[in-house]
Amino acid sequence: MAQSAPEGAGDRMMPYFPRSGPKHTSKLLLQQLPPPPKVVGPVFDSMRSKEPLPAFDQKTHDQNYGGPSESGEALLPPPPIEFPDRYLVPTLARNERLRLTLLWYHTKQIEQDQRLLAEIDTLVRSAQKAIGWEFAIAGILNESTYRRLAAVNLPLAVLPRRESTCSHTINQGLDSVFMVLDMSKDWRFRCSPHSEIGGLRSYAGAPLRFTTDNGVELPLGSLCVASNTPQKPLKKDQRESLTSFSELISSAIANNTRERRLRKRQEMSELLSVLRSKIDGQDYEESAVGVIRKAYPEAHVSLQVAIDGHVAVEGRSPVRLADVKGGLWEDTALIEQTIMDSNFDELQPGQTVRAIVARCGSSDKYVVVAGLDIHHVFDDFDAWFIFKSAAIIADTLQRRLLKQALEARENFLRGITHQLRTPIHGVLSSTELLAEELTARGLLLQTDVNAASVSPAACINTIRNAGQELMRTVNSILKYNSWAGADSCKLSPYDLSRLESDILPDSLSHIMQDDLQRVSIEFRNELSRPYSIVTDPELLKDCLQEVLLNALQSVAGRPSGIIKLTIRNSEKEPKLIFDIEDNGVGIATLDQSSIFQPFYKVDNFKLGAGLGLTRARQIATSLQGTVELVSSSAAGSHFRVELNNSLIDAPRESDAELNAELNIVLRHLPRNFHCQFNGAAYAHFADHATRYLELHGFQRHAGTDTGLVFTDSNITQLRDAYPSSVIIVFGEAEASIENDQAPGIFAASGPLHTEALKQMLLRADLTYPYLADKTARREASKAQSLVNGVSVVMSTPQIADLAISDTPPLRRDCGDRPIKALLVDDNPINLRILQMYCNKRKIPYATAADGNIAIEQFIKGVVDKEPFTLVLMDLQMPNCDGIEATKAIRAYERENDLCRSFIFMVTGQDWGKDKEASQEAGIDSFMIKPVPPKTLDKHITNCFKSYQPAVG
Repeated sequence: MAQSAPEGAGDRMMPYFPRSGPKHTSKLLLQQLPPPPKVVGPVFDSMRSKEPLPAFDQKTHDQNYGGPSESGEALLPPPPIEFPDRYLVPTLARNERLRLTLLWYHTKQIEQDQRLLAEIDTLVRSAQKAIGWEFAIAGILNESTYRRLAAVNLPLAVLPRRESTCSHTINQGLDSVFMVLDMSKDWRFRCSPHSEIGGLRSYAGAPLRFTTDNGVELPLGSLCVASNTPQKPLKKDQRESLTSFSELISSAIANNTRERRLRKRQEMSELLSVLRSKIDGQDYEESAVGVIRKAYPEAHVSLQVAIDGHVAVEGRSPVRLADVKGGLWEDTALIEQTIMDSNFDELQPGQTVRAIVARCGSSDKYVVVAGLDIHHVFDDFDAWFIFKSAAIIADTLQRRLLKQALEARENFLRGITHQLRTPIHGVLSSTELLAEELTARGLLLQTDVNAASVSPAACINTIRNAGQELMRTVNSILKYNSWAGADSCKLSPYDLSRLESDILPDSLSHIMQDDLQRVSIEFRNELSRPYSIVTDPELLKDCLQEVLLNALQSVAGRPSGIIKLTIRNSEKEPKLIFDIEDNGVGIATLDQSSIFQPFYKVDNFKLGAGLGLTRARQIATSLQGTVELVSSSAAGSHFRVELNNSLIDAPRESDAELNAELNIVLRHLPRNFHCQFNGAAYAHFADHATRYLELHGFQRHAGTDTGLVFTDSNITQLRDAYPSSVIIVFGEAEASIENDQAPGIFAASGPLHTEALKQMLLRADLTYPYLADKTARREASKAQSLVNGVSVVMSTPQIADLAISDTPPLRRDCGDRPIKALLVDDNPINLRILQMYCNKRKIPYATAADGNIAIEQFIKGVVDKEPFTLVLMDLQMPNCDGIEATKAIRAYERENDLCRSFIFMVTGQDWGKDKEASQEAGIDSFMIKPVPPKTLDKHITNCFKSYQPAVG
């Protein structure tokens, strides 16, 4: 059984960890001290109390004071022949201004420091015991008074400097004791107030000396012993003991100053933290001054603007900046003169005598702390604090100015975006509506489109292409100037299998269709399995789209244009790599180092602003990646985008889902194909189509039962050889082959890409049953195996006219309601275009010129039982913008339990913040002008199942 620990052992066994900072306080320092005196007195010589003490004069001093004798007593010189005074009046010290500066700095509010006074009191009592005289006193000598800090057998007091014997001590040797053993026999002191009236006879005092940073020793006061009876000279060891105690008192005062200033520096550090946190509000400068003022409650703190090398200081003429040394300034001449003229009383100069001045960064503003109290001496801590404060103010003001500039830029860009995109939107949308109207009237023939034609189709295409190029240039400039860097990134998973469908259509819209006739664009996903990348999807798409557009511009118009975008993993590092290769014009060696610079164009005659690659690199950097030119020559260019973002498995049940959609929609077409090309012009199309088909389970097959044939010539022979095959002919020259005499033969041209190939297969899948049936009937007729029978088929023209669209998404609740549109836009041109669109599409509508009217119209529709089911909302409007109007409509729907309407934000703004705010408000789609009618058709079709665009 274990024995219990002895009593108290538990405490002894407890671990102990000392704390830094606490100072040991002796029990001797805990004694109760008398309160410090508040008034000067007693004043014995009131008749001369308002006369200033004379300045120190070495000749006069030598006449009035002799050196110490062998016994240590001060030798008594003979009295001057003419001595008008009853007693010797003390003078100021040799360097009175410097002495007082040191005194004011080290003894600031010393009478309130109980711990220090208790320590000094203990040392004075020890000195009195060591010497043995009745009295012992330690005191400091200010400009006009002598303050007893501690005394034995005497009360504490504040005495006139003129009457104090210690006033004589400070001008004696700093290493010796000034000793007068019988004042009644000394012509200098026998009529002095403390001797004649107070009865003082013997005095021995050692100075309390301090040393400046540059080694100058100065007396601040004295430690003395005194007696009302004549005494024998102090022995050597007594004199040394008195000097040692004076040194201990001086050290105690100096150490106390150091601790006090360290505590003050800690307070200053805390104030700096407060100053850093105060960055909001319009009155930052006033707020910052208020924080600094907490460190200097008795000073005047301000922010001043320097003018002609001078800075304003409270209560005096401006100070020359060249006179400020290390952030500190002092009017030495004024202090000297004030001391000389007014040392009979507490000094109170009529103007500022000291200041701290620090510049706020590179601006013309300065933090100025004006010391209105001559007794307040600034040090290096003060300079440090004000320099730090000025730096924080400069940084904050600079950030605020930058913020204001960015806000001004943002407001400008938002405004100019609206102003530029609105008219372009008007031009392009009107062009599309005009093309539809002319087509409906049979006045627009696409076969009339060629370089030399002046037909309506050619003119409309030219307007469309020019407008789109202008829009691209505007978009590039706006996006480049509104770039927010990494701060704009918002990470989320992005399925890489969606990349082609997300970036290619918009990229192709920026290139003239005529220039893409022989261009093949192939996206190759070489990842081991379906992956998603954790990144900002919008920025990733923007980055890759810019590099892809560069490649498209490089191959546009070439006899055989090839672009490959390959996605793969790095073999050495955890990186995702996008390789974009083309066989375009290439980049000259001299230009390759400059292509990422803003507005740099290899060919100034090419379209565009020269910002695409610049933006791509900006975005890649913000996504922790790079964009580099790997190689370039006359055979083409190879760009590479590398990203360090992490990859995660894409949300698919199995790899077979890659082919799931195609397996569902292809119901008739055999999974085999044949390619027969006689020329090289479209060989790259054949290669691209072959890889695509084989990826999706097709096999090469040359038999007569082949489902699909690709070719560039020999159409008649191929039809005879492959009677039931769908034949796709590449080449502009074959545009006239699609007619009743050539069923199942389709012309195709570039740009060739995944969606184009998919549409070819879908069309072939619809056509194949007719061709197979026709072939079977022909063969049966030849064999006379079918005597009677009726075959009903759909004609090729009818098949060709079928619209093939993706399966619409899930519908909203409340069923498929009829469309009634509310058109909201403050710009009359935009509103007129929306009206033209709705008239063309047979959509009933009402209009509103701002958000408030839109809200009223929406509520009125509900009240009249003719609710609006579709709202085309502008974003930037007077009185009430589109975001606030959307919020109000959604709130009204919730409050009244209404079916949710569809709200499309149709705006000229593509600001990320606007898009986020719109989505948070409850929009269904965010569309950036110009918005073609067909784009509106697609979005409306996705929302309204029964909607069929009426373009006739």
